Amino acid sequence: MCIVFLSFGSKASGRGGLPLVMIANRDEFFSRPARPIHLWEDPSADSDSASRRPQTLAGKDLLAGGIWMGFDAASGRFGCVTNFPSHYARGRTVAIASDGPSRGNILHQWLTSSLSPRSWLKSELAPTALQYDGFSIFIGAVHRDGSASSDAVDSEAWHATNRGLATDANVTQTSSSTSLDNEPDIIVSPADSDPSTCCFVARKLSPGIVFGLSNADLDAPWPKTLFGVHLLDSALSALPQPPPTTTSLDAPLISDLFSILSHTTIPSPPPVPFPPDAPPSHGSIFIKSGGRYGTRASTVLVVDPEGAFAMEERRWDADGQGVGRMRFGGRVGERVEHISDESSRVRDESVSSVGANLEPAL
Repeated sequence: MCIVFLSFGSKASGRGGLPLVMIANRDEFFSRPARPIHLWEDPSADSDSASRRPQTLAGKDLLAGGIWMGFDAASGRFGCVTNFPSHYARGRTVAIASDGPSRGNILHQWLTSSLSPRSWLKSELAPTALQYDGFSIFIGAVHRDGSASSDAVDSEAWHATNRGLATDANVTQTSSSTSLDNEPDIIVSPADSDPSTCCFVARKLSPGIVFGLSNADLDAPWPKTLFGVHLLDSALSALPQPPPTTTSLDAPLISDLFSILSHTTIPSPPPVPFPPDAPPSHGSIFIKSGGRYGTRASTVLVVDPEGAFAMEERRWDADGQGVGRMRFGGRVGERVEHISDESSRVRDESVSSVGANLEPAL
């Protein structure tokens, strides 16, 4: 039951004046082996060349080898993936993948690609999307032209899923049907898909909007997703202008973003309730069940108008106690400048203490 919230754009169009804010919780069985966020090794790179050392930041699922959330500092590419179980596919005809590749491989392929988001989705992911079990992803890229102007930093983002319908091309919260260069901003594959059969659908998202995604459609009004969207929108709207920089990883904004991810509040359901087959504890942004399954990691990624980024991961045990923290920083288009492992400092940190800064507003 992973969950991710996204806001992007430019200094002028991004919510709160920030080109990128992406925050996510990874919910998984605690017994599944994983490596914390780190710089991924590139077997093709020359380890003696500083310019070719890896700049991809991501954790790693040690069972299947994939990535659930990542950022490439050199290219500005970012992404996050959630699973999309077939029983949440609204009665559609679903082709179940058998012995297909890990969904975590999708982000690794994107983060190491040299293509634009649209080109990669159309030429690389669309032809193979139905080989995977159900997934939803956010992918995008932060662009920095290298000038001194803060307005030179902006970003674009897309949502894609292999549990879509051809009729989803008519959904809201997208930009126009074609871009300025007459390239489509909605991709459907196969193009002649049956209206009731799941297919691959990708759509370009509009900047200045806060998006939330869990384990269903992007527009699915799950209570915890709507709650998180509200909290993030409120936090970004309250930022002073110009917005704070991310050069200090102890900035209040970073703490506020972790507060959003730490909420164990189960909001009142809107007209479309949380899936009835899910345990009640799964109805909150942060899942703390004290059992075999729950929120294992919370990750925050922020890019400021000057192109500086901060990325931090906090790891949790089944009781919501902090068991590790990794911090990264730098500038988009350049090398990662500093890495900090503060695992020894978070043993007494718990979800209840982290989430004390933001009270439920719904």
